[in-house]
Amino acid sequence: MYPEVAETREPLHFPVPETRLVDWLETFARICHCQFAITDARDRVLARTQDFLYDDTLPFEAFQNLVSTDLTLETVGDYRCKLWADASKSSPDLVRNVAAALSRILIQEISHETEMESMSQEILARYEEVNLFYELSEELATIFDEKRIIEIILNKAREILLADAAWVYLRGEEDEQLSLFAKYCHLDRGNIAIQADIKVLCEWSYREQQAILVESIEDLPQIARDFETFYLFRSEQNFSALTSPIQVREKKMGVFAIARLHESEPFNGQDHRLMSAISSIMAVSLNTCQLIDKAKKEEIARKEIQIASSIQQNLLPRETPKISGIDLASKYIAANKVGGDYLDYLTDEKGNLYFVVADVSGHNIGSAIIMSSSRSVIRMSMFQGREPADILRLANQVLYADLDRSELFLSAIVGYLDAATGEVLLANAGHNPALIWRARQNAVEWIMSDTFFIGLEPELDIHNDRLLLRKNDILLLYTDGLVEATDAQGDRYESERLAHMVEALADLSSRDIIERISDDVRRFMGRNDFDDDISVLILKKI
Repeated sequence: MYPEVAETREPLHFPVPETRLVDWLETFARICHCQFAITDARDRVLARTQDFLYDDTLPFEAFQNLVSTDLTLETVGDYRCKLWADASKSSPDLVRNVAAALSRILIQEISHETEMESMSQEILARYEEVNLFYELSEELATIFDEKRIIEIILNKAREILLADAAWVYLRGEEDEQLSLFAKYCHLDRGNIAIQADIKVLCEWSYREQQAILVESIEDLPQIARDFETFYLFRSEQNFSALTSPIQVREKKMGVFAIARLHESEPFNGQDHRLMSAISSIMAVSLNTCQLIDKAKKEEIARKEIQIASSIQQNLLPRETPKISGIDLASKYIAANKVGGDYLDYLTDEKGNLYFVVADVSGHNIGSAIIMSSSRSVIRMSMFQGREPADILRLANQVLYADLDRSELFLSAIVGYLDAATGEVLLANAGHNPALIWRARQNAVEWIMSDTFFIGLEPELDIHNDRLLLRKNDILLLYTDGLVEATDAQGDRYESERLAHMVEALADLSSRDIIERISDDVRRFMGRNDFDDDISVLILKKI
């Protein structure tokens, strides 16, 4: 028999497995021709060579035929153990030398075991994270609703991290303020202070984009100092908490927080890593949801633009009428986005010409619909033979209610040309001034207007301007997309440049003048795409 304290129930424990201890002891036994054993502080045998035999079970100190020495194992802290040997075949010096060699070997073994255990724990932690990613990713693969995504993740976090409460705060669309989006709160009314403290921690975590681990409320003052701020925490009950920012790349989305009450074990580093993994999954899922929602809105907007553009194109005049003594031309240039330009003309039974250039505010399908309504009203009035001022006055009466409700307005200039005399009646409701090139004077005139837009007031105070076109005189009407076109520095084309262009091109046909002006605007902008529609109409007396 060999000595052993049999009455204790405490299990034997040593950082190195017994089989490995035995292997080393047998090796030294063969070298030294001596039998060895290792015992713990209570003289319990941890390992022995096969031939290490005893006649009694008394403590080892009672055996005169044994010698011993302490084993120094620094990596085990204050763990005490001894190396024993048969005194008849060994000396104290031999035992001490063997103990020193064995100590160095065991220290290396223990270090290796510790590393292996740490590695195993790390592998297990990574496995849990990967498994968590797999489970959540599979569950969230076909879900694109923010509320449902967060509900699933909250339940998973409670299950894995054994949380008593969980909160999700998300950033508002218009500002950086955090708002409570969802929560699971198993706390009673007495724990309202905990919820208030958690919200403060979430605000700090969001501001600094840093996770926070609270093991107990004793950590809170130091956490406040770490964030270089002061806050008088309200909770008198102990709790443990974790907060983790919800972020995708540089996009800050919110904060995820969980808590345990005082009777639960505090969160640890492993919980912290799992929490970060869950927050990452939440961030990716919410970001995907937002991108899909944005794509849907963009698709709706794209279809809306297509509809509005179709409306606008279908309302443009298909043919240019032939008017005796008049060179008439027009051009509509569509912008990247839908505008509210309206360009039209028609002849009456006498061969005289009605013409109109208008612009509805806004760049959407609403503007296109208002433009369509305006065209109907104006065209009806033209067919009735009304004068330009009366046409715009009636348009204001008919369209005012719709324009006021939609918060839109319409600028328009309507003209009527007597082909035989060259006399023109013009009425301008808030539109760009008409440009007239006087060939005889070799100068430009501007026909200004002090009348409000259509749709601003129930009644429109407007009058006709009367002018006469003589040989080679030019009348040019346009929308603001022309003179407000900007270059790379943000400078506008402006009406002065337009006047110089008309002066330089006055000898050309109406069609050529328009094309040259269009090319000049593109050169000025340094690009071919326009921010706003451009409509131009020219009448030249020939």
